[in-house]
Amino acid sequence: MDLTQFQKESNIALDQITMKRIRPLYEKIHWPDRLIGIRGARGVGKSTLLLQYGKKMRDEEERKVLYVSLDEIFFKTHTLVDTGRAFKDAGGEILILDEVHRYGPDWSVEIKLLYDKFPSLKILFTSSSIMELYQARGDLSRRSSIYDMYGLSYREFIHWKYQLYIRPISLDDIVKHGKELAEDYIAENHQPLTLLKEYWKVGYYPFYFENEAQYYRRLREVMSLILEIDLPNYYNLTPLTGKKLATLLSVITESVPFTPNISKLATFLETNREHVQNYLYYLHQAKLIGLLPRQVRGMIRTQKPEKIYLDNPNLMYALPGADPNLGTIRETFVYNALSTVDIDLGYTKQGDFQTDNYIFEVGGRNKTNKQLAGLPNAYRVVDDLEVGFGNRIPLWLFGLLR
Repeated sequence: MDLTQFQKESNIALDQITMKRIRPLYEKIHWPDRLIGIRGARGVGKSTLLLQYGKKMRDEEERKVLYVSLDEIFFKTHTLVDTGRAFKDAGGEILILDEVHRYGPDWSVEIKLLYDKFPSLKILFTSSSIMELYQARGDLSRRSSIYDMYGLSYREFIHWKYQLYIRPISLDDIVKHGKELAEDYIAENHQPLTLLKEYWKVGYYPFYFENEAQYYRRLREVMSLILEIDLPNYYNLTPLTGKKLATLLSVITESVPFTPNISKLATFLETNREHVQNYLYYLHQAKLIGLLPRQVRGMIRTQKPEKIYLDNPNLMYALPGADPNLGTIRETFVYNALSTVDIDLGYTKQGDFQTDNYIFEVGGRNKTNKQLAGLPNAYRVVDDLEVGFGNRIPLWLFGLLR
């Protein structure tokens, strides 16, 4: 098998990648591992991160690297194992496989064979957030290190765009030391309220920095590809079901935070309750929506969600003519900030979000404290507030969680 053309294209991709902006996840990955997977939604920067590592290894360590995207028609008639063997025989050391979900249902079996047959080969791959990697056909759980990747946090965005570096802080730090932390950042001429509004509109997907003027067009394209290609292919859906997914997302978009009536949705979509539950789960896995269960550790797939959000505030601005509700933007921001650091969330009648340790109610400066009165570990998360006091926490601090 001649990989000359692939190697040329790989070198071009590595040459073109910039090392100017590198995500914090890069430093968290244990790169000596032989099999590493990066899972995440379209557009969050998975391919860029692995290309940056490949460029570093090629240029600084003089390692032989091959980057290939598995949506190539080449892989309709050639296997990953044969490709890996040819690369290894040519002296290859690091094989980067982009979009393994496009290869087909046997991708994990092939990667397992690559790992077992060629111990001198290091294998890196990206996959869609919809893939449940530990349920794949090939048992990779004992062999691979899997990392979840999300869009930019508020903290990352202001670092990239304005060179304002703030260290990430924990939720406990926000609750217990938020006042002191906020005062420190304000003293450094940080203007969190203005920058937060910008982040809500354009700060989540790294491709904003490639072409600011075309950001929303690109974001709509990403949404379309998820609905028309990723979800139908992975879940083996019919074209009609794909259209129902798009319709359901449109319904949710028009009324988030959406309190679903599953029976009414089933009637509207001309399907049954079980299918609606599945559709919501698919959209959630694709990181287009966020589902808030009744219980903090509730099963997302099997129970009716109490509330539905879009995954992040940028999605709320992406559609032409969008005029999102400010209260919904605030809640969506907090939902995304907490859920992307693996904090389990649940619904609460007393506030907006409940974790294992805290209750949070999200709102503006003028909202009263009546709803949380008498509740232990209950806090108001307040917009348009630079420094907190009492049980009031500035909303912008949640953007520093990662």
